[in-house]
Amino acid sequence: MGLNEILDIVRELEAKLLLVTIERTPTDYAMTQERLGNAYNNLASISFEQNYCEKAAAAYMGALKVYVPDKFPIDYAMVNCSLGNVFRKCMKMDKKTITLNEAIKCYQNALTVYDKESYPSDYALTLYNIGITYCSLAEFENRKENCSKAIESYEMALEIQTLEKYPLQYGTTQNDLGTAYSTLAQLENKEEYRVMAITAYQEALKIFNEDDYPEINLLIKNNLEKIDPQS
Repeated sequence: MGLNEILDIVRELEAKLLLVTIERTPTDYAMTQERLGNAYNNLASISFEQNYCEKAAAAYMGALKVYVPDKFPIDYAMVNCSLGNVFRKCMKMDKKTITLNEAIKCYQNALTVYDKESYPSDYALTLYNIGITYCSLAEFENRKENCSKAIESYEMALEIQTLEKYPLQYGTTQNDLGTAYSTLAQLENKEEYRVMAITAYQEALKIFNEDDYPEINLLIKNNLEKIDPQS
């Protein structure tokens, strides 16, 4: 879908919000706000304008005024994940740590609904998103602590994202786990964490082989070479 098509959807949804209100038609209001958030999120992905990120976040927060966990648990979880994605991907230059921490809170809200037994794939994906957000946060503050939290999240996700059931997710999470261990190896227990990083990268290469995924394969091999020049 192109930029102009998405802008048409935005105009249509904003016009609809002039007619539906949270007091009279709360469910319709929440659905419209969620769709508007999705549209602005798509615009932000295309144009990378901060204004679209802020409007996406505002729309999702509008939906969450209705989608409370005791009445609409699945909608509550889905919108929190979408809001977390907006906070994670659309950081303000002067508020990076604030928006990343907000993203983590949103994902954690979603995990109050997405439990391991009932929603395993959503549970694992949300944990993975928490992991990559902690890795991003580690670039700005508490490097060791945030990398450790990222590793914990990745390893919990991998309890679900197994090689047999979710191979692509397994490979992706293993690669990011390798990067987190590689960062920790720069801070302490160098050899122990270096070995763990190598193991994770090698697990990722079981999925992202050179024939089927040449670009990703090269990226992982480059990551591996940085920490293990003899590989």
